[in-house]
Amino acid sequence: MVGKKLGRSWVKSWVKSWVKSEPINTQVRAQVSNQVRAQVSNQVSNQVSNQVSNQVTGQVTGQVTGQVNPEVNPEVEAHDKAHDGALNGALKELYEIIEKNPGIQRHGLSEKLEKSIFTLNKQIKKLIDEKYIERRGSRKTGGYWIIDKGKK
Repeated sequence: MVGKKLGRSWVKSWVKSWVKSEPINTQVRAQVSNQVRAQVSNQVSNQVSNQVSNQVTGQVTGQVTGQVNPEVNPEVEAHDKAHDGALNGALKELYEIIEKNPGIQRHGLSEKLEKSIFTLNKQIKKLIDEKYIERRGSRKTGGYWIIDKGKK
């Protein structure tokens, strides 16, 4: 087309076809506009929904945590005390056995750890002195328990 003169008839026919297609362009614009509105509406709806959901979740979690923590914290603190590096390997192992088996007796500890009663007596005394564990019950039927921090 370069170098050719555009005739009037060609321009007229192009204008007529463009004018006839204008209603189609209007329809296309309306469809695109509706699609864009729907997408924006969905995005806004999702954002609002997520924000509300996060706020509600945060409030519920805070309320549940506030109610549960006072009951759970003493046990967690006792567990953490033994696991914070304050106990050496043998004492930590003994502590964990008592933690998993509350009320366990010396002979049970001796079997589980495969250590003599004499060795265990020294380790148990150290844990009792440092207030990690306590003995409860009679001499014959009593056992060892982790000290509950909430009761001290």
